[in-house]
Amino acid sequence: MLSTYREVLRLPGALAFSSSGLLARLPMAMVGLGILFFTSGVTGSYGLGGLMSAAFSLSAAAGMIISSRLVDRLGQHKVLGWLIAAESLGLGLFVISMELSWPMGISAVIVVGAGACSPAIGPAVRARWTFVIARVDSASSPKLRTAFALESIFEELIFTIGPLITAWLAISLALPAPILLAIVIGVAGTLVLIRQRSTEPTPAPLHQSKVPHVAAFRHSGVLLTI
Repeated sequence: MLSTYREVLRLPGALAFSSSGLLARLPMAMVGLGILFFTSGVTGSYGLGGLMSAAFSLSAAAGMIISSRLVDRLGQHKVLGWLIAAESLGLGLFVISMELSWPMGISAVIVVGAGACSPAIGPAVRARWTFVIARVDSASSPKLRTAFALESIFEELIFTIGPLITAWLAISLALPAPILLAIVIGVAGTLVLIRQRSTEPTPAPLHQSKVPHVAAFRHSGVLLTI
């Protein structure tokens, strides 16, 4: 089994974009919990901390629907860099607002804005796998299933070690430390990823598409899966 994973990682550029994508996705498992720890520590309310964390996560989920479409149309290097910059700025401003005791409503708006700018790194990495494998094999190649399985393992790893790092930093260093480290990791991983232009899928502008546009949520299979 390990040999099949090694085989796909030997594809040109695969190890580089997969590892940088792994780094760029680590903040996904840190920021939400970091916001909870930080907000509850500053305000003394776990309920408020949970609300702030949920606001970030929900806005991130909604924002990724739009930003992923922009990535498909304009290209990863044109969109992901701006998104991670906006998210990082928002998270940094959120930390400042809480430390300076700004009105909670302002902090909530900031954290929602930061979440809405979260870059969808996972789909971007999977798109690169599809693009790279299609160049050397067919789009339905077993290598693609192997690559996606590998990415699933990486995501399980992320959500295993991310909360551990977050808890350790919040307890051992300072309450905002997990958020600040997540900013650094996210920026570094995303910038390294988007610099790898040779494995970036070709953008597909809307006017070039020959497939009729149908909303995904109109398909019963999609709704059932969700």
